[in-house]
Amino acid sequence: DAGLSHVTVGVLTSSQVPTEALQFARYLTARDRGLPAFRDHGFETVEGDVWAEVPEIVFFCGSVNRRAVESVIQDFERREGVVVSTIYNGCGILTAQMKTIRDQNQTAGFPDTYMACDRYYLDTVKDWFQEDVDISDTQVVIAVPTGNPAGITSLQDLTKPEVRVSVGQPDQCTIGVLTRQLLEKEGLYDAVMANVVTQTATSSILIPTVTTGSVDATLAYATDTKSESDKVEAIYVSSAAAEAVKPYAIARSS
Repeated sequence: DAGLSHVTVGVLTSSQVPTEALQFARYLTARDRGLPAFRDHGFETVEGDVWAEVPEIVFFCGSVNRRAVESVIQDFERREGVVVSTIYNGCGILTAQMKTIRDQNQTAGFPDTYMACDRYYLDTVKDWFQEDVDISDTQVVIAVPTGNPAGITSLQDLTKPEVRVSVGQPDQCTIGVLTRQLLEKEGLYDAVMANVVTQTATSSILIPTVTTGSVDATLAYATDTKSESDKVEAIYVSSAAAEAVKPYAIARSS
């Protein structure tokens, strides 16, 4: 062991051409490009990736994360010289797509990386992913029109007669699952659901139900209220069940 030396390659932080330097590093370490030359000269090599001049990463991302990750993806693509094909949707829909791809024994289309809206919808597919890491969190809030004409201040108020409510569909999106868990914990699930007039497939559609006047209140992510802060107010809910923790993981098959 004392006689082994590991050969490594790195890109200087001061490089004026980091994208080209990274491409060269990938070429050196590609199993069908640079690595055979190392083996020919007596080196033991790592497994390495198949060479791609412009690699493509398939990224499945819960729609609540969209505003935060879009600029990060663009910066990453420019620096690394890669293409990130991002699919945004409700996490129930995304995990259903994964299961369909796996059931049909397909390889194309399965995500290389996945960022869920909450751990719930990563845990359902965790066997297909490497060890994950928590990236961020946000709160489930009651979103009402500016001025709060219905006078809603709590979850209990969502059970009042004639109050129209929208929620996420739990089989299609994480906000639906979290809403169900929150209302069940507070003992209000059946009473609130009696006032639900709309269930959406993704969290991104919930705030528009308020801004268009379709409902008096919705249960949505606090982050989704930011872009419409002049039209909606967020009423925070004091409950541990109202927190959504967003994990990120790399597929074992990537």
